[in-house]
Amino acid sequence: MSWSRRNALSALATGFATVVAGCQSGDEVAGPPDEPEPDAVEPTEIRQVRIDGAAVLFTHADTLPTPDETSNRHRRASAHIASGTEFEEYRWGETPEAGQLREFVKTTDFEERSVYLLSTVVDACHKVRLVSMRRDPDDDPSGDFCHTVRPADVACDTDDEDTVGFAVRLPYTVPSSTGHGTGMSGDCRGPDRPPAFEATVVPRNRSDGS
Repeated sequence: MSWSRRNALSALATGFATVVAGCQSGDEVAGPPDEPEPDAVEPTEIRQVRIDGAAVLFTHADTLPTPDETSNRHRRASAHIASGTEFEEYRWGETPEAGQLREFVKTTDFEERSVYLLSTVVDACHKVRLVSMRRDPDDDPSGDFCHTVRPADVACDTDDEDTVGFAVRLPYTVPSSTGHGTGMSGDCRGPDRPPAFEATVVPRNRSDGS
């Protein structure tokens, strides 16, 4: 092997050893900064409604969608309203349930509160439950929801559809709403999931059930 080639290999080996030594001494390559985790938010008040069939409870459009449009593009809608001016930009359905949500938002003190809205279509044998609300560093809210089975004594057909609406009053306000998020799980896993039925057990040789 020539002298020049031996020196080249030696230089490469020395450089590699230096890199390894640097890694072993605790030097690390900096990765991308971690995104701040959203903070949990405790709602001050919640209003929930349910109506038979697919319907529009609210919209930011100039006019309410037609029933045909409701069955396609408007099966789920969400919003964050942070001021009275933003409230005036929304249109509301003509059902009593839509009116309840509208009144809830209208009576909000936007000097201290804001409102997160959700409307979604679900089959008649399931209900939607609010799991948690979060607030990101930009003050944008995000609602986490899930589907769960309705109680066994509720008469329903999975071929039928209902519209469920939520209005969640949040304990903070912002100059204007810039965004929001919605998460929906296909199953609610937790201790408050409703059982399929409730049974009363009568101990043996006890006629009074006590």
